[in-house]
Amino acid sequence: MKNEQLYHIGVKAVIYNPKNHILILKRTGRDYWDLPGGRIQEGEQVHDTLYREVREETGLIALNDIISHGLYLTSIKFPLNEQSIGLIFYYHTCRITKEDPIILSTEHSDFRWTSVEEARDLLSDDFTNFCDQKGVP
Repeated sequence: MKNEQLYHIGVKAVIYNPKNHILILKRTGRDYWDLPGGRIQEGEQVHDTLYREVREETGLIALNDIISHGLYLTSIKFPLNEQSIGLIFYYHTCRITKEDPIILSTEHSDFRWTSVEEARDLLSDDFTNFCDQKGVP
């Protein structure tokens, strides 16, 4: 039997502020920007993961107008136990109504509120492809 591709499922949050800018985070020790999010833990529901990851990575707790955009198969692969594991993200868009202070976890070294156009330039092609497929601005 041919080896089947294994996947982990995670969530990503496209968080808009009142100025319609998107929150992006810079990974500690790496030279790339990312959206808040992470992998679903065993026994956890998707919406619980969304709130937990956003709170852990940014300190934000008040998310409004949450829209789930379904699953997106990314091009990301990482090694685990001599296998290549792919990532599937469950993307959500949401808003904050006021700009509370961002409190970064140790996973991130910086944050930025960006225009959608700048986010498309700074984030991976997976984000741009997701936006184009789902019609997310």
